[in-house]
Amino acid sequence: MAAINNENDFEKVDLVSQDGAKAEIYLYGGHVASWHPAGETEQLYLSNKTIYKNGTPIRGGIPVCFPQFNNYGTIMKHGFARINPWELMGVKRTDLEARAEFALVDTTETQKIWPFAFSVKLTVTIGGQTLRTELSVTNNDRKPFAFTGALHTYLLVNDISKMTIEGLHKCMYKDSVTGKTDLVQNEEELTIQGEVDRVYINGPREVTIREAGRKLKFKSEGFKDIVVWNPGPEGCKGIKDMEPEDYRRMVCVEAAIVMEPQEVPSGKTWHGMQELTAI
Repeated sequence: MAAINNENDFEKVDLVSQDGAKAEIYLYGGHVASWHPAGETEQLYLSNKTIYKNGTPIRGGIPVCFPQFNNYGTIMKHGFARINPWELMGVKRTDLEARAEFALVDTTETQKIWPFAFSVKLTVTIGGQTLRTELSVTNNDRKPFAFTGALHTYLLVNDISKMTIEGLHKCMYKDSVTGKTDLVQNEEELTIQGEVDRVYINGPREVTIREAGRKLKFKSEGFKDIVVWNPGPEGCKGIKDMEPEDYRRMVCVEAAIVMEPQEVPSGKTWHGMQELTAI
């Protein structure tokens, strides 16, 4: 079941599975803004100060970063997919899950920024305790291209100081706060104390986000890296579309392609997947 509503002047798909799992996806940016597993509360952070305006990204949920992650490239930060309208291609529901598909294709305006013909498909599937987001990038150009990107997932937490991320022990990472590379996480569990911005290079396919009374399993395929980000108290004060204390309520754990751009030959398709499961 799905309904298209107009909220904050943007069209939004309300996706509901038969077992009661729910998700909200804006056509603007192909942006998953909310996810409730069946019988559970909200799992994604969405800022109360989000600016719903064309040309401005939505703060929170799962922004699609394409064809560039952050400033790893020559175009605007995090690319243009998150600030362009996507098309709803269809909604399907079975006894076990509900699925919505969205598409973004190149336009005259995107060609001015990134001179390639492409199509991107986003598939959002919910059911039970799981949210699966899949991204497919097809090269419709006569020449190959390469991209970086991410499913920039903002997770809602009760208290960032009491949250841990398991599964990153002995993983190599780049610290984007200090600029240092080839670091190795020696801690068994990652805890967040202040600003954290790490790219785990060729990261594990599965990590677990844990806090009192709650556990969330994160899995990915196709994406080479994992990004973990929290702006910390000082960084959060400088973000105009977040409350000053919101760093306490969120952490970004992202399936990403950062350090080594993904090449897509002419006529070929790359596919990646991120799955979140409330345990």
